[in-house]
Amino acid sequence: MVNSIIPDAPAEKAGIAVGDIIYSLNHRLFYDKETTSLAEEFVIYLKSLPSGDHNLVILRKGEKIKVSIKLPPSSTSPRLGISMEVLENDPQIYFDKAIDALKRATTRDDLRKVVNLFEKTKALSPTWPDVYHNLGLIYEKLDYYDKAAENFTEYLRYALRENSPDVENIAMAINRNKRKYEVLESVKSKMVYSTWILIKQVPPGKIGVSIKKFKLDKSGRIWMMNPLTELTETKIEGSLQAIVERNIREHPMFPVEFDGRFFEIRSFYIWIIEHKLPTGLWQKFFYPVYEMYRGEIDLDSSFPIIKIRYFSKNRDDEKYNSFDEALNKTFQKLKEYKFDEMEDFKYELHYRLE
Repeated sequence: MVNSIIPDAPAEKAGIAVGDIIYSLNHRLFYDKETTSLAEEFVIYLKSLPSGDHNLVILRKGEKIKVSIKLPPSSTSPRLGISMEVLENDPQIYFDKAIDALKRATTRDDLRKVVNLFEKTKALSPTWPDVYHNLGLIYEKLDYYDKAAENFTEYLRYALRENSPDVENIAMAINRNKRKYEVLESVKSKMVYSTWILIKQVPPGKIGVSIKKFKLDKSGRIWMMNPLTELTETKIEGSLQAIVERNIREHPMFPVEFDGRFFEIRSFYIWIIEHKLPTGLWQKFFYPVYEMYRGEIDLDSSFPIIKIRYFSKNRDDEKYNSFDEALNKTFQKLKEYKFDEMEDFKYELHYRLE
């Protein structure tokens, strides 16, 4: 089963989607209940193929779909651009695991794992009504309103007749999630085009950080402008001015990663410190400052409210001899960097969008 797809890779260009099951490639079958080494066999066979067009058959919602995929030269990596997982060809196994995991779920991460198990069940048994109903309920709880509406709609298609008493309840769930999805998308748009008005800060006092500018790229993804941009509007020393400008030039924006109505932005900048050597000379070092903005969109208020918890960590113990080295190493660490929820927390900021 396809778990993820690299953008613009051959798989995406061929129309392969997450959740598709690879059935065959060039008429060689990779859908076999008895074989446990299918993934390895598929990768080896894929590597052996010449560049050019090849015939791939996938299973999507129980139907076989033929696609033509154009592979790059064998020396190119990745050739297909997917991550995949071999599944047991028994949907009941994953359904039972999902129900068991749901009983023990207490966090969003737990619910995402439940979703993964139900999605595997759906891929193997695409007409099983209970799977769609459970996915609709969980996706709504995770605030993935579009996916909730989609799964409730499929449940209605497979499980209910027009005179069933549950039709009205499911129809209401579909409309409720569609409405919430529209509101959420509207607020995301206002993040870019509206003015952010600070209405509350915890703890109170002088504002240490502000949210100013967001941009929308051609794909519809939202980015936050580098927070150091506001420093260019103030007078700072010449050498520090050069460091600020270099940071902005290297990373003018940072992506906003959404998870339902929650989002996270990770940013960083490189700063400079000087140490006096025993010889009397000064030596420069560069170090990173990691930042994280963890946001929540309040859909229940009469006007859009966004709550943001701001975390920052000055790592002057991570010294590098050059700006470029510090920049590259910090960028590699940024995504997985672990902030201390107590020590690194600075502010909680509430904004109204106008």
